[in-house]
Formats: sequence, C-alpha cells, structure tokens
Amino acid sequence: TAEAAYSHGWKAISYSSGIALGLILLSLGLGSKFRKMHVSTVPEIFKKTYNSDTLRTFASLLYILSMFLLLVAIGVSARKFALSIGANSNIAFVVFWTAIIIYTTTGGLNAVTKTDVLQIIFVLVAFSITFSFLPHKLTSDVPLNINPTLATNIPWINWLIIPCLSNMIGQDMAQRCFAARSHKSVPYAMIFAAILLVIATSLPTYLGILARGIKMPVFGSSVLIEVVSNLTNPYVTSIFAAAILMAILSTADSILCALSSNISLDFDFFKSRTKEKTTRSSKLVTIVVGMGAMLCSFFASEVIPIMIVSYEITISALFIPIMGALILKSPDIRSAYGACFTGFGVFLCFALLSSYEYRTICCVLLSALVFIFSELFAKKKPSILP
Repeated sequence: TAEAAYSHGWKAISYSSGIALGLILLSLGLGSKFRKMHVSTVPEIFKKTYNSDTLRTFASLLYILSMFLLLVAIGVSARKFALSIGANSNIAFVVFWTAIIIYTTTGGLNAVTKTDVLQIIFVLVAFSITFSFLPHKLTSDVPLNINPTLATNIPWINWLIIPCLSNMIGQDMAQRCFAARSHKSVPYAMIFAAILLVIATSLPTYLGILARGIKMPVFGSSVLIEVVSNLTNPYVTSIFAAAILMAILSTADSILCALSSNISLDFDFFKSRTKEKTTRSSKLVTIVVGMGAMLCSFFASEVIPIMIVSYEITISALFIPIMGALILKSPDIRSAYGACFTGFGVFLCFALLSSYEYRTICCVLLSALVFIFSELFAKKKPSILP
C-alpha cells in the first residue's frame, strides 16, 4: 500500500479498503455459513453442495495457482524489507524465508492463528509509536510537494472490488471461519478485523504519500522503512522495521498454511491410511511450495499487481458458484458448471486478447447471468454431469 501510494497517491488505500469491505460482507452471515458447512477447504464446498469431484479438483487447482502467486508477492515484500535494512545479500533473504517455512511447517494452523494475535498487537503498537514521532511540520530543508492528480493514475475500482470479492472466498480467510469456535463469533471477528485493517493501513498510505511529497528517492527497497528512517530516529525505525517483519511473517505463514491445506486435503494421492504419513506429506508439500515461491520472487518486483492477478483467477471462475452454495438451499450442479467455465473462459479470453481494465467485473457478471439462467430453467431436466 505504501509503495502504491508513493507511485499513485491516496487512492492506493482502496486496496486495503476492499479487503475490509470483504470482511464486512462476510460478517453479514456469509462467514457464519462457511463455519456451518464443516469443511476444511473452500473447494470441498463443490463436493458437499454440488456433489462434484470434477469441480472440486478444478477449484483446487485454481486456488493453488492463486495462492502461490500471493506467496510470491509476499516474497517480493520480504526481499524489499531485507534490502531496506541493509541485508543486500540474497543469502539473508533465503535464511529469513526458510525460517518462515520451518515455523509454519512445525506449528500448523493452530500456531499460525495464535501468533497472528500477538503479531498484530505488536504491529499496531509500533505503528502508533511511529506516528507519534513523525514531524508534524516539515522544515524548509524538506519541501513538501504532494500532487493530488496522481490519485487518478490508478485502477482504484479494481483495487477496491477485486480484493473485496477475493476476501469473501479466499482459502486463508475461509480457513479462519472454519476454525472458529462457533458460527456466532465469526461476524464480530470480521467487523473488528475490518476496523483494525483500515486503521493500520492508513499509516502506510500516509507515509507513501509523504515520501512522494518530499521527493525521497527509493532504489528498490521498502518505501516505508526509507521514509521512517529519514523522518524519525534510529530507535523508532528499528521498532517500525520489526513491525513490518511481523506483518510479513503473519501474511506469509497464513497463505502458506492455506496453500498447503488445499494441496494436501483436496487431492487423494497426498492422503494416507495413517495420520502420521498424511501429516508428513502435508509438511513436505509446505516445504516444496514455500521454496518454490521463494525462487519465483526473484523474478518479480511489484507486490499489489501480482496480488490482483492472483485474485482474478479465483474470482472469475469460482465466486458465483461459491456464493450460490452459501446463499441457496440446493443449487443445481449445472449452474455451477456453467458459471465456473463461463467465468474462467472469459477470463482467459481477456488475458490472451485484451487488457481491458474491468475484465474481472465482466467475468463475474457473465458468470452470474449463466448461473441465474441455469437455476431458473435448467432444473426442469435431469442432470447427467459428474
């Protein structure tokens, strides 16, 4: 968000606002319905609601690809962080990323969820300290030159809607709904999380705009660390850097855990007759996927654009059938097939033939039309789909 604010202006907050909006929509009952389904992964919904192994496998593959790209984006963030604190060596980044993999593999979802609470408390405290030490008035030595027209150079509608829709069906967020103590606690958790998210990301947005305003040069490292280092003291910078580290850890282990769950739980060849062997296979998958994302992160430089593409993959094909499974009592399997393959087919056409800005919205709308048409007219005929 800070990097986007540095390049494009205040509308960069639309990305985190979209995620917060998704949390609010989940709090209206969708999150509780996830909990009531008693499943371990989102693709399992296609088996439980639509009774289709084919759709479950298709959904699992899309989720795996999507979350792998998300993990790559977090790897890019980690590399920028390492560069900003002076760790220019790739070895430092490899050691850091390996520690994340070991930590996630050892603790699993239980450890990830508990440590997330401590990590975000530290992040919020560190952000508060940092904000209090920022200069209220910049001196003449640091001229402020903020250009508000920069805010128009960003596809902010996409940055608002796509994260919103993705958060509503994302495996990492759904996994937390599945793990809730009861469905009654989910809405309150979602609302509280949305409020914290907006508060927490206001500071990075402000810092990104501030860095642009004082014409601070950034050479491939973190905008956040650079601007805090320039405008505060070394002690505050160290605390803030630790907070960024916590944020990266919290996001990386969450996505890695969710991705591992999709691979190990949605495909039979990873399962074994004994629980011990199944657990071992799951840990091996986590290690391989984590190392793969680390290697791919060396070939990318931006964070939010990678995340947007990863969201588009699942939203285009799966958003409507998943919403249908949550809202309708007994949706037809043909509706799910039509919506999935229409949305995914249109997405591929746009990806190959056009760079239309609102392609994901078009995919979702066409997928919804096919789903609604099928629900209204196709139930009159018996289904022969697998």
